[in-house]
Amino acid sequence: MQKSLARFGAKPTADGVADSFQLPKPVRPFNLDVTRVSASGAEVDTYIAVLPGARLEDVAEAANLKKGAAGYSRDTKFGTLQADVREHGDIWLMCTVLR
Repeated sequence: MQKSLARFGAKPTADGVADSFQLPKPVRPFNLDVTRVSASGAEVDTYIAVLPGARLEDVAEAANLKKGAAGYSRDTKFGTLQADVREHGDIWLMCTVLR
């Protein structure tokens, strides 16, 4: 992922969070401004777009997520897309890719 993000000028975040990167210009998945991304891989690969200042309901609507018992999510061809509220009230839009 680091090589892919280098094209966008991404740098590791100053807070030292592993596998977390700051983008100098936002990318716009689902027309949402994203300037911080994170990725991790183990048995599944997880990609996270951090959306500070966004409303969970707006992110869910933009990404066509459905509300369920565990929050907002939908199955995709390759895994699951979900959104929830995390630290500092930031919204995380996560894509979990099954191997």
